[in-house]
Amino acid sequence: MSHVISPVRVTRPPTRKQLWWGHRIPAYYVSIDGGAELEAPVVAGSEADAREQVVAEHGCAPESVALRQDEDVLDTWFSSGLFPFSPLGWPDMESADLAWHPTSLLETGQDILFFWVARMVMMSQELTGTLPFTEVYLHAMVRDKYGRKMSKSLGNVSLTRRFFPLVTRALFPAVARPILPQLSHAHVFPQCSHAMHLLKGDRST
Repeated sequence: MSHVISPVRVTRPPTRKQLWWGHRIPAYYVSIDGGAELEAPVVAGSEADAREQVVAEHGCAPESVALRQDEDVLDTWFSSGLFPFSPLGWPDMESADLAWHPTSLLETGQDILFFWVARMVMMSQELTGTLPFTEVYLHAMVRDKYGRKMSKSLGNVSLTRRFFPLVTRALFPAVARPILPQLSHAHVFPQCSHAMHLLKGDRST
């Protein structure tokens, strides 16, 4: 695989790639006996573990330790890397829902092989001992006339409204006619939901 994925320099994740509902950073700021917070936080899996570390290091009573967890969250790709198993009851390895893990196939784009797919593989192997999937299907990507993928930062996504009806006609010819006259960029997701109801024969929505 060395000829496919070249070494990538990993840098600090930008804050714009964070999720406000993401996993909070497991770092706890410490104050003892009501004093000022210590400069270095304690990194631990839980508040109880952090308190134990502080008591062991400083020889103080547990009740004299005040902890404040960092309010920031880890970056998008960290939380996404846990996705194959985190909604299924993990870290409770006895959870019945974990019967759905691992799966067999992931469908995604080649542009996030490093950012997402590799992280899912590494985290799943490390935290559950299994691969999250055995096959990865890479779909085609809509690009602009210069071969660049659609990106808000590049400002080349203004044709979304123009392309979406074409894709809808190709994928859902039976339902394209009733939804396309109402289509606008703000309606894309509700209309997709409506299209799926129509495909299932439910025309009441």
